[in-house]
Amino acid sequence: QCEVAHKFNLNIQPTRKLNGVGLRLVLSDEEPFKMVYVDDTTRIVLRPVKGGTFWMGSNASDAESDEKPVHEVMLSDFYIGETEVTQQLWQLVMGTNPSSHKGAILPVERITWDECQVFVEKLSDMTGLPFRLPTEAEWEYAARGGQMSQGYTYAGNNDIDQVGWYNGNSSNKTHAVGQKQPNELGIYDMTGNAWEWCEDYYDTDETMHVVKSGSFYDSESACRIDARTARLADYKSYIGLRLLLEM
Repeated sequence: QCEVAHKFNLNIQPTRKLNGVGLRLVLSDEEPFKMVYVDDTTRIVLRPVKGGTFWMGSNASDAESDEKPVHEVMLSDFYIGETEVTQQLWQLVMGTNPSSHKGAILPVERITWDECQVFVEKLSDMTGLPFRLPTEAEWEYAARGGQMSQGYTYAGNNDIDQVGWYNGNSSNKTHAVGQKQPNELGIYDMTGNAWEWCEDYYDTDETMHVVKSGSFYDSESACRIDARTARLADYKSYIGLRLLLEM
């Protein structure tokens, strides 16, 4: 009865207890998240994004001209922040909090692209990990749900109220990260709340950087995954950031 191939068919209810019956645990090799501790009280949660090929942009009739044409992009695996960078984390790394709407677990905002570069450099020194901003393609792929994408208009749903803070439900302010429904990869707030800087330049204009996600004061249209805008590197408004770590 102890042979490897031998098995019992006990045919019992799952709530019944029997002597000699225990369990063994299995750990999946699919990592659900990566945890990075910056200090004893501050941590960063990153979600794995399996690389692949996707169609970036939109050819919809109501799409803006800079979203066209749809084009194929191939990406490698990476980790991306489960939430936008909070004011708590920014304060720890930079020693300041420039945000208009104050709160430890609110997204940091009113930061420039240049300041983001200083932040990721300091954070990388503190943790020993090479953090950076996501490229626009990486951001959009993650927002769509990567290989698990269901093709939603917003990051995780076609109903924006389920996944994002925008001018129809925000009461004209940012909100604590992670309060709405996540997308297919378990990532929060890639629709609305605060705009997010991307690493790359806006098309061929090497004075402007891409900004994604829309914000609490924007319309539904501006919060679509496809929607994009751009700002100068020293521009300050309700723009925050999300971290990326290569695998």
